Amino acid sequence: MKKSVVKTVLVLLLCGMAGFASAGNNGVDPKKGYEDLWKSYAESIEKDLPESAAKTLDEIESKALKENNQTQLLKSWLYRQPVFERTVEGDAAQAFISYLETKPGQLDAVHEALLQEEIAQAYAVYLNNNRWKIRNNLPVEGDLSQVEMKFWDMGAFEERINRHYGAALKPAELLKQAKTSDFLLLYDFPGETLKYVEYEPSLYEFLFHRVANYYKSEASTDDLEEGQEDSVSSWWLPAEAFVKADLGHSDKPLFRCLEIYQELLAHNLRNSNLDALIYNDFKRLELVNSILGDDQQYLSALDNLKKRHADHPLSAEITALMAYKLVSQHEQNNQNSIYSGNYSKAKAMCEESIAKFPDSQGAKTCRDIVKNIVQPQIGLELKNVQLPGEPVPAVLAYRNTTNLYYRIVKVNENELLKLNECKSKSELLNKLGQMKAVAEQDIHLPAETDYLGHKSMIALPAFGRGFYILTASPMKGDSLDRTLVFFFQVSGLAFMYEKGEGKMTVVTLDRKTGKTVEGVTVECYSNEWKN
Repeated sequence: MKKSVVKTVLVLLLCGMAGFASAGNNGVDPKKGYEDLWKSYAESIEKDLPESAAKTLDEIESKALKENNQTQLLKSWLYRQPVFERTVEGDAAQAFISYLETKPGQLDAVHEALLQEEIAQAYAVYLNNNRWKIRNNLPVEGDLSQVEMKFWDMGAFEERINRHYGAALKPAELLKQAKTSDFLLLYDFPGETLKYVEYEPSLYEFLFHRVANYYKSEASTDDLEEGQEDSVSSWWLPAEAFVKADLGHSDKPLFRCLEIYQELLAHNLRNSNLDALIYNDFKRLELVNSILGDDQQYLSALDNLKKRHADHPLSAEITALMAYKLVSQHEQNNQNSIYSGNYSKAKAMCEESIAKFPDSQGAKTCRDIVKNIVQPQIGLELKNVQLPGEPVPAVLAYRNTTNLYYRIVKVNENELLKLNECKSKSELLNKLGQMKAVAEQDIHLPAETDYLGHKSMIALPAFGRGFYILTASPMKGDSLDRTLVFFFQVSGLAFMYEKGEGKMTVVTLDRKTGKTVEGVTVECYSNEWKN
């Protein structure tokens, strides 16, 4: 069972499974339905009362056995994990897995499959959390059940995980007939995961996805063996061709995962389940690119998928991913002219998708992508110390703007100390806005329509000696996040120093000529840090 299953927000999972036991004993209050019992359990866990939670689980288990409610029975087993965590001295995770291992054989085939998947996940989580200790372990001879898990080797865990996942997928035909919605009370789905359950209408898809996610996390290019390279091109094929491709036989995670996607897609094609077909094909291509890292091939395959399902709202999500990939390509290779048109391509495809499917999740993502592509940005580079009486050179970087507004104020040492006490950028800008500006200007920039970044050298006015603060933004009164703040000093002096044994020699120089300057007062200070 995943960690998320043991969260205390369990009340959210309770659904209309309430039923009432007939009069009898077995330690069950006949007036209590499952919903009341689960609320009592959640309250006990929240208050850190594991013994009370365990007693409630005993009631639920007894009630479920009496009524032959296998879903509630399985849930009463799975939700023992937080009780184990709070009551077991030593390795609580191992104790919980050992407990679950006593349960197979007590449920029907469908519930048994769910249990097997949870046991496999529990082993996988244990291995992941302790991999740093386990990876150097040697194989253990004899009965593993008599050996603490922390001493098992990697192969032992992989064998258990594969065995239980295999058992979970075994009753495929029965899983196809079971509705996922009837079993969601077993799981805690935080936000993003739940929205994709709609593409898993049967437990067949639901369990296959969970198993695929494990093998996907374990898959790598190391899984490719000699002679298997020829099958790589088939991984990119459209779904109809991919399901017939010969992947070669291998027990490696990568190939197990690809085989799972073959079965899922074949199932979707047979049942004409277009939503699930597009989603699974989308996830399959995501897996392939995570292994091969071929963004151009990935974009081509996604474009093919989008064109084949151009009238389906999910094509908007495919478009959003393609646009994101194009933007990332440029930003990671911004010196390569091959990708200079990616912003324009991403914007155009997103706007087309937004117009076609305005209410889709993909359109929402596309709007954010377009907003980031077109938003005005500026950047300035200037030295911390400038020469008096000479224009201040600065390098301006700009994007999506034809304007730069800047304002400069001169401050003395006391004012500078007070400004340093500002607790926020907003407070600092407010105080600077109340001070008299020694320079203020709007600069018109060349119009650029490629959404790319550009640079230009500009000259700020010449100033006398002193301290200055510059604020700059694309336009006057712009937002906080687009307003830059720079401190610089104007001085004709520079200095060099050399540390010797117990002393430091400081030489003052003319910043422009490099000649030594005499008669300068030098104040030295040191910081003493205490732990």
